[in-house]
Amino acid sequence: MARFSSHGDFILKPFPCHQCHRSYKNKGSLKRHLEDECGKEPKYICTIFSEMLKRESSRVNYDTPFTCYKCGKRYTWTDSLTRHLREGCGNLPRHKCGLCGRKFKRRDYLARHEHNVHKLEN
Repeated sequence: MARFSSHGDFILKPFPCHQCHRSYKNKGSLKRHLEDECGKEPKYICTIFSEMLKRESSRVNYDTPFTCYKCGKRYTWTDSLTRHLREGCGNLPRHKCGLCGRKFKRRDYLARHEHNVHKLEN
């Protein structure tokens, strides 16, 4: 079995578990998985992660779980909320289009506007 990593790298995992369908790079990892993990309760529980799981299961809205405490805007990803707090929430737009004068809170929105509306190359 092969897949791509989150960085786009090709990863070959030729040793599949026929019970849970996970795949492993080598036979030893598959053997350890079968002996210690597959179909068994976890031996070790991370207290930080288990707290996160408790919060996850008590969420009402699974699509947008992260809410800005200042304005109430909701986000699917924690990185988006962090960027919103850093660049957008409560701040006036500071990036101005030199051609039409429209203002944007984020530089990437200005660049997208210039590319799509004014057909400028970035």
